[in-house]
Amino acid sequence: MEAIAAHERLLGDMVAAAAAQRAVLQALYQAAGLDEGKGEGSIAPLAPAGGGSGSVEIQADLEARLFGPFEAECRGRTLAPWSSRRAASLLKFLLLHYGRPVRREVLMEAFWPGSSPKSARNNLNVTVYQLRQKLRAHHPDRTHIVYRNGSYHIDPEFCCRIDVNDYNQSVARGHQAIDRGDRVAAIKSFHEARKLYAGPLLEGDTSGDWYMETQRRFHIEHCAVLERFCVLLLEHGDVGEAVSVGSELLGTDPCRETAHQLLMRAYAALDQPHLIVQQFRRCEITLRRELSVELSETTVQLYRTLINGR
Repeated sequence: MEAIAAHERLLGDMVAAAAAQRAVLQALYQAAGLDEGKGEGSIAPLAPAGGGSGSVEIQADLEARLFGPFEAECRGRTLAPWSSRRAASLLKFLLLHYGRPVRREVLMEAFWPGSSPKSARNNLNVTVYQLRQKLRAHHPDRTHIVYRNGSYHIDPEFCCRIDVNDYNQSVARGHQAIDRGDRVAAIKSFHEARKLYAGPLLEGDTSGDWYMETQRRFHIEHCAVLERFCVLLLEHGDVGEAVSVGSELLGTDPCRETAHQLLMRAYAALDQPHLIVQQFRRCEITLRRELSVELSETTVQLYRTLINGR
C-alpha cells in the first residue's frame, strides 16, 4: 500500500509539473504576442488533423511541412527544386506568419542583415518576384504574395494547410480535453500532435537564424506535450506506449529527469526491476556528465520505493 501511495503522490507531482510547464508556455505565447494554441504558424481554419464533428474538409491550394526538413506541395505538385533558395526561405517565413502581415523592414533585416536599405529592398523585390513566379507555375492567375501598407503576407484566398497549425490545434484540443476530464480524447489529440512533430522546426535549414527562437519554443512545448502524454498513458494503463513516448522524450531531452522517472514507473508496471535499475543509473550518469548535478531526492526516493515495494 505504501508503494501505491508513493506512486500516486509522484503522479500528482508530475501533473502539477505539467500544469506549471503549460503556464510557462502561456507566458511565452503572451511575450511573443501570440494567443495560446496559435503559434507563429497559425493559418486559416481547416479541418482538424484528426477530423471532428462538424468539421468541413477544405482542399488546400498549398500544403507545407515545416517540422523536420521543409516540404511543400502546390495543387499536389512538389515545389522543388528551387532555383532561388532565398525565395524558398521567404515562403517559409511567410508561412510561419500566415494570417499576419510582415513588415518589409523585418524581412530585409532577417535575410540581408548589414546591407544598405536600398540594397536590401532591391534584393527583397527580386525575391518576391521569384517566389510569385514559382507559385504561378503551379497555380496561375493569382498574385499569391500581397504587398500592402509596407507589409507582405500570403493572399488569404490562397488556401494553405501547414503542419505547424495542425500541431497547435491538436495540442490545444489535448489540453482542453484534460481540463474537462476526458482522458481518452486527450490521449488521441496528443497522439496526433506526436505524429505531426516530425523533427525540429525547419530542420537542416541554412538560410539564417531567423527561425531559431521559434524552433526553440516548439522544442520546449513538444517536450512538455510528450511528458504529459506519457503520464496520461500510464494512468490509462497503456504501459507499452508510455515506454515508447518516454523514450522519445529522452531522445529529445536526455537530461529531463522527470522523463527518467516516468520510464522507471513504466518498467515497474511491467515488472521489469532490472530495467528500473538501468534507467536509474542512466539518469544518474547523464545528469552528472551533461549538467554536473546529482539526482534529485524525488528520483532517489522513487527508485527506492519501486525496488523495495516489489
